[in-house]
Amino acid sequence: VAAVKQETAWSVEMAIAFESLGFQPVGGERWLLNVGREQKPRKELSCLGQGGGNFGSPERYVSAHFAGGGPVQLRTASVGGADLLALRLVQPATGTGSYRVGVRSLRGGAALSEKVETVKLVAGETRDLSVPYLSQPGEQHLAVTVADSATGKAVYKNTILIRRPSAKQKLRVWQLADPLYTELLSDEPTGLARDGAMYWFPEIDHGKFWLFASQYGQRYVKAEKYQMLADHLLHPLNNSYVLTTPAYDAFENYRRHGVKSILYPKPFGIKKSKDVPVLFPLGPEVRKAYLENVRTTLAEYGDVVWAVTFGDEVIDHAESAGITLLADHADAYPFIKQVDAEVKAQYGGGTYGMPRATSDSNACRWIAYRRWLTANLNEMLRELATVVRRTSPGTIVISDDPVAFHHALDYGGMHGHADLVTHQLYPRRDPNYPYFGYLTKTIADLSGIDEIWPCPHVEEYGTSYRPEEVLEQLSQVVRNGGTGYHLYLADTVGKRKGAKCLMNEYHGARDRWQVITAVLAELRKTRKLRFPQPDCAILYASDSVAAMPGRTVSEKLPCQYTFLGPVARSWFSFVDEFRIERSPDALQPFRAVYLPDGMYMRKSTAQALRAYVQGGGVLVVTDPNAFSHYSDGSSAVALRQELCGVNRGGTVRRRHLVFEGTQLPLVGAAYTVEIRPGAEVHARFDDGAPAIVQNSVGKGTCWYFASSPCARKALAKTGWQTFFRSFQKRIGVATGRDIWRFRFPAKFIQEPALPEGKCVTRNHIAWRQFKPIITCNAPTGGSYSYSPGPDSIRDQGGTTDIPFDKGDLTDRRAAPKAGDVISKKSKIQDWVVRYKAPDPFRITFRLDAPGNLERVRLFYSGAMAGLAVEVSADGRTWQTVGTRGEANTAKQDVAEIRFDFEPVQAQYARLSFAKRPKRAHLMLSEVELWQR
Repeated sequence: VAAVKQETAWSVEMAIAFESLGFQPVGGERWLLNVGREQKPRKELSCLGQGGGNFGSPERYVSAHFAGGGPVQLRTASVGGADLLALRLVQPATGTGSYRVGVRSLRGGAALSEKVETVKLVAGETRDLSVPYLSQPGEQHLAVTVADSATGKAVYKNTILIRRPSAKQKLRVWQLADPLYTELLSDEPTGLARDGAMYWFPEIDHGKFWLFASQYGQRYVKAEKYQMLADHLLHPLNNSYVLTTPAYDAFENYRRHGVKSILYPKPFGIKKSKDVPVLFPLGPEVRKAYLENVRTTLAEYGDVVWAVTFGDEVIDHAESAGITLLADHADAYPFIKQVDAEVKAQYGGGTYGMPRATSDSNACRWIAYRRWLTANLNEMLRELATVVRRTSPGTIVISDDPVAFHHALDYGGMHGHADLVTHQLYPRRDPNYPYFGYLTKTIADLSGIDEIWPCPHVEEYGTSYRPEEVLEQLSQVVRNGGTGYHLYLADTVGKRKGAKCLMNEYHGARDRWQVITAVLAELRKTRKLRFPQPDCAILYASDSVAAMPGRTVSEKLPCQYTFLGPVARSWFSFVDEFRIERSPDALQPFRAVYLPDGMYMRKSTAQALRAYVQGGGVLVVTDPNAFSHYSDGSSAVALRQELCGVNRGGTVRRRHLVFEGTQLPLVGAAYTVEIRPGAEVHARFDDGAPAIVQNSVGKGTCWYFASSPCARKALAKTGWQTFFRSFQKRIGVATGRDIWRFRFPAKFIQEPALPEGKCVTRNHIAWRQFKPIITCNAPTGGSYSYSPGPDSIRDQGGTTDIPFDKGDLTDRRAAPKAGDVISKKSKIQDWVVRYKAPDPFRITFRLDAPGNLERVRLFYSGAMAGLAVEVSADGRTWQTVGTRGEANTAKQDVAEIRFDFEPVQAQYARLSFAKRPKRAHLMLSEVELWQR
């Protein structure tokens, strides 16, 4: 309706028809509402409600009540996810009332269900109702009527559109119907992937893992975790503080198990202060300490260091830290004033310095600052590479690991310094938006470095993937030029919630862990892909990327990638402005060049584009705002007129365009353009105005789109998919390349087997995708008793006749619903028992019903002098079915003792623990009894 832009803020008023939301309020309804922005500065909230969580969290919504409705208040069309319509009837303070409440569920005009009930209210009474109905996958309507029983007159009447998800699983990753594998392999073996993979190693935090394993009754043995690294050739990545702190014994364990680690340097000795509360990674004092840490650590521990990483999200931290220092701490940190002056002199044309805030809307400041950042980060990378190669020849140098969106970095400038490039990949939960592939191809093409090891976040983070989805996401990496993997498999979701934190994929999603390790094993022995030569390019206009404030990014580049690559299956290359500065003829080999995002551009890029088109190239400008400004802020409109053959005006509301008889829906702003002499219109908007224009320039041609098709909502439109397939052929670019069909074989997915038998203590959990699978538990229960009871940490269920659902030895199923000990949301005493006195003791289990016992499992920590397991049919005559001698654990280990024996008909089981030495404590976490 209206918009107002102020110096530091903006506001917009929008009118959205109720009918477009599927519900027309008539009064008395309650809505939960939220409004947010896709593009916003970092750490700035964009929700209506206050509280924790993100945009989708319930506490972020506000409750809106529509006036009217008489005695009827419509609360919700679904109670707890069930098919229940919640109403509230409020009788006035005088008089009684009787109401006939009717709810009909309709689909395609046919009734699925109908429920009618009469409600009588006394004066002033409020009554809440939940009326059941039937629904089916897809759309249907609820016809709601509340009438006065005496007169039959409706006091409330409305029809509500409801949608139910399909019975099919929701698609969240790119779908590939015709995969290939061996047909696409070359004869060349894979490279550094044969050495293994990068792996963030949270298991090194022994204290936290001990608390987790004790609470959840899981096995955690430090030596086994180090052996896991060796078995899967995982290179653990930890910062130098952890690696050099004696409490962790990291390097000693690496040597013992033959593991090669990755050093993450830290600038020791540089501390934050009240006056300078943030560190600037590019500050001279930080750089000096950082490089010295690399030098001293490699000199002492170089034999167990496989690689040195530049750092984690350094570009992102440096960018925000610099802005904070300039805005709030410039006097206390004068170096930042020097940076501001250098930015202005070297990249800002003497006018534009650093942004004044993360919300600064001056594009030229962002361009200048980010050019300074990438130049200095690459210089620091060069310094790091020099130190590493002098101190420890043969050690790999790894690039920074930026946050998972495209950056305005000079990736090509890393060539010769970084041996391996990494970058985070974040899930987008959209089957039409293969973002993992987009970012991988971007860094592979722009860097030109052979080893590309992105960090695909397939763990419990942005979404909870199924194993087949993990396989596709990992395949996307290799399909787009990735050669290895950088794995961060920690449970970020659980850690932030402080509940159901299972630490990592191994413990919380064994089904995903299996797929990941199977792919790693294959990559170590398979061959490289055989990639075709690209005959097309996408211009990665670095300064247009840099012009976006804060952490906001445009969708245009990844959407153009999707249309040309996964959809049309053309093979192209990304070319950025840094490469063009180094090689002005970089575009010449390509039949066509696409420009999806080019509002800002360097003059060197403009010259290269002009020469490219004049020489016979095909330039496709899908960004109507392309050629608006040069990077120094001056106008580039004359170049748009020259190359595109249009004068661009303002926007007009339009719905679609028509290209060669095909109607294509608009997904972005539609601009009015005036055609210049010589240009030709090939498509028009629904009002007849030009939509796609072709202009001849020298020996070549330029296509201009007055409305960009590069938006996520266009990716699922079959019309636009068909358009780009045919358009690529029209301009002479090959389509249908088989490289886009690559995927690792489905045989790599092997569902981890569940144990045989039934757990009669009813506390078994098999974790799959961080969901507890409890199907192995028997329906019956039982109890257990101590003799004597624990004296250090007592069982919350008591000492004798403790029901399985009340005791600390059988409470594993309660852990996911409670707060985590590692987050201090519960106490370790809530989950374990501990004996301090060394005397022998027994624990006797009584089952509600007899059965064929065949297995006992015990999870414990500490001194185990000896253990015997006996079973009995009557609790008087006992049969020994297993014994174990001394089995002490290392400090902060949670071990497992398992007894498997021939099935014995029994209703009792007894665990007898031998006497221990003095001051040798024993902690018990969980016990399982199993029947055949």
